Amino acid sequence: MTTEISKGLCDAQDRFGCVLLARGTAVDRAPSLVEASSIFAANLTACQQGIAWICERLSDDMDTVRAARGSGLTGNERYALAGIEAGLCTPGPREPNQRNCKGAYYLYRDFLNYSDAATLDTGRVAQAKAFLSGGCAAGDPPACASLAGMVDFWPDADRRAATARVIALCDARSTQDTICESLAGVLDPTFRESRPVMAARYDRLARSCLSPGEGDAQDCAWALHSYAALDAPDGLATAEAMLREACGPANNKGCPTLAQLYGPEGQVLSGLTIPGRDDPEARLAVLRMGCRGGDEAGSTCDQLADTMGAQGDGEGALHVRGAACDRVISAANDGDLWQCYHAAKQALDQNQRLPDAYRWADYVCRGADVSVSPYGCKLVGNMLTQGLGQPADLAGALSAYQRGCFHPRVATTDGEACLRYGTMLIEIVRSGEAPTEPLAFAHREDGEEPEPPLVLAEASRAFDMGCIDRIAPACAANARLLEEWSSGDLPYDRFTCQVRSAAGEVTSEKPCRGLIFYQTADEMKETREQVGLNVYVWPDSERSVTYIRDGIWRLNEVRTDYPATEGSRRCWHNPISTRSFCAAPAG
Repeated sequence: MTTEISKGLCDAQDRFGCVLLARGTAVDRAPSLVEASSIFAANLTACQQGIAWICERLSDDMDTVRAARGSGLTGNERYALAGIEAGLCTPGPREPNQRNCKGAYYLYRDFLNYSDAATLDTGRVAQAKAFLSGGCAAGDPPACASLAGMVDFWPDADRRAATARVIALCDARSTQDTICESLAGVLDPTFRESRPVMAARYDRLARSCLSPGEGDAQDCAWALHSYAALDAPDGLATAEAMLREACGPANNKGCPTLAQLYGPEGQVLSGLTIPGRDDPEARLAVLRMGCRGGDEAGSTCDQLADTMGAQGDGEGALHVRGAACDRVISAANDGDLWQCYHAAKQALDQNQRLPDAYRWADYVCRGADVSVSPYGCKLVGNMLTQGLGQPADLAGALSAYQRGCFHPRVATTDGEACLRYGTMLIEIVRSGEAPTEPLAFAHREDGEEPEPPLVLAEASRAFDMGCIDRIAPACAANARLLEEWSSGDLPYDRFTCQVRSAAGEVTSEKPCRGLIFYQTADEMKETREQVGLNVYVWPDSERSVTYIRDGIWRLNEVRTDYPATEGSRRCWHNPISTRSFCAAPAG
């Protein structure tokens, strides 16, 4: 009742009604896209009607819309939001209670940088550029910094002037804007106006690079980049000497960057190209030093192994990768496991050290590296299936593939592991057996026997997850499973299905097949959200589908109330057709 009343008030531009409408929409759950959009519109109206504190949360409300939609801002949305922000803020010096324009500057910047050509019409581009130019003239560092970095929209002369102005503004302020702390990453390093910032940055990053207990190897790379931007008379000699000092037994953070400098390709950072020296002997010596150990050794060992492999020393390359992985295992580090994955993969490719390959892959599989752990599980499953490095163990392979598909420690998935997991489950059902491993199926209670229909539901869940991971054969396998299952070629649960009229009269009652099937809608794939569908197949092959998502039940995609319960029978009412669908387990 309150929500309905507040909606009428908000439609009449009553600001307090809009606040109540936003507060009363989806208060106990994540809002749908329509609800999130309604909340944003209501708070926008309240903001425009003078409630200043509501204006502060508009960006958060837009984030809620993005989350509900599962995608980022469009160019049109950025432009519209920038206009809203621009209408609420004051460029340049402000009174204490006036809103700054930082949000508008960044939205206009992103509109120009990331919109497709169709969105960038002349009028919009002119409006965005005028606001940023005006903000820079008014003395706002975010506007000047944005302008200075946008090579496609301003000539070099204007960008150089904006570079000098933002540096002066930041130097003059006792309380700096946050953009002042990251100017070196925004400004064009090829401008001489940027050199004071690059010099200060080089000093800071070089100290970090030379200090074993500070920063990481990336500081060394950016230090070289900053020094190159200075166009110093000694070329790169000072930076190169600093990197050599940071590439030794006590501190090897400088080795990866020094190896790039001695390589044939060099490096490109923020548009600044630093050519390589193409000195193979110096590069190999640096890589060997960098691969001696420590947290920074991983990428250097990979480069060393790649270099040795390219020179025909596959056995030596495998030794390097294996030693790097064993250091990771000894340190009980499961945060970066690519070294172990590459070691296992190379051992398999060369058909060498297979027991070690199994140990390395298993460590990856049991780890918590979101980027690679599921892929390690697939390797374990493949090895156990084929009996490589360990005796063949199909039950163990099934468990490994499940971890690759539904890893207990990370949210990522190996879609091929999903396909193999689902395929093995169907083969188990066809053989009349049951999984011997205590696998954690969805819908399975503790101690519950894995009955064939439940195993097939798990196979569908796996195929669907593989399909979300863009593995086309997994999508095809799931469609094939639904057809075979619906036709009765695979075990199913027996139900009695009914259709009732609006008056409650049973107009049809038939035996039907019940199954739990997974088929994620396109709009849900980005969030990887899976929902189990209760599919009831009538004798004529028609299907009735019910499911619950976000606390809301649906019958054949029509929103409905919670099902009415009559003993073991549940009934869902279709408010459009006014009929009800009921299902009860057959005795």
